[in-house]
Amino acid sequence: MSIQVVSDVLPCSCLRLASARERKGMSLEAIARSTRIASGYLEAIEAEDFGKLPGGVYNTSYIRQYARAIGYDERVLLDQYHAKAGLRTDQTPPVLEIQKATRGGNRLGAAMSLFRGHTGEKPRGQHPA
Repeated sequence: MSIQVVSDVLPCSCLRLASARERKGMSLEAIARSTRIASGYLEAIEAEDFGKLPGGVYNTSYIRQYARAIGYDERVLLDQYHAKAGLRTDQTPPVLEIQKATRGGNRLGAAMSLFRGHTGEKPRGQHPA
């Protein structure tokens, strides 16, 4: 008869943030007061349930602040967030293209030209002939 040992240790990518916080002797309420982050968001960070965070730059800001508050390496926590969220850390933000001004200057200038044309007003800088 063979005995099979089943390990109760499951492979886990979790960072055990709550235990790191507790070792520092800090409560979630204290971190919520010092960071002004709602305790629900802090609980989501500890559970690595990043889908409960508000999104966008708030996520990375909240994660950084939480890591600093408990003395945790914020880069490790952000890497975990990026991995779980499916984001690559080497992604660069999109570059916005600036639209070139039209011949009349900019859109406001073009609108003002149309307005002056309808009112009979002469453009500034031109003297009457």
